[in-house]
Amino acid sequence: MTNELCMQQFAAYLKEEKQVSENTLHSYLRDIRQMADALLRQNTALTDASPEQLQAYVDIMKENGKSNATISRCAASAKCFYGYLVAQTVLRVNPASHLNVEKPNHKLPEILSNGEVELLLAQPEPIDLKG
Repeated sequence: MTNELCMQQFAAYLKEEKQVSENTLHSYLRDIRQMADALLRQNTALTDASPEQLQAYVDIMKENGKSNATISRCAASAKCFYGYLVAQTVLRVNPASHLNVEKPNHKLPEILSNGEVELLLAQPEPIDLKG
């Protein structure tokens, strides 16, 4: 099965069965296309990728300064894509199932300053609709 046909069928699956948002659809397909391009530079089709090649792709993304969140999303895209191919019996094993990625850094929430708290508390009393 060609890369393009795999991606077309995967896109239909995401839209129709998983009913993902347009943003998720575009993100997953962009991730898979970029991975396919990297694999093609090694003369490897998506359906022929080994776990080692996929891990090397993830490692290269990290070396190129991609954020942990971006790498994590790309790994999730790959796992979903290859999981779909396994479910469709195109592949027997998901080569992305054991991708090793760092968890995204979560930013701590910003705390209001004393002045901001005082401004908030100085707002109108909630005794009418305007308040």
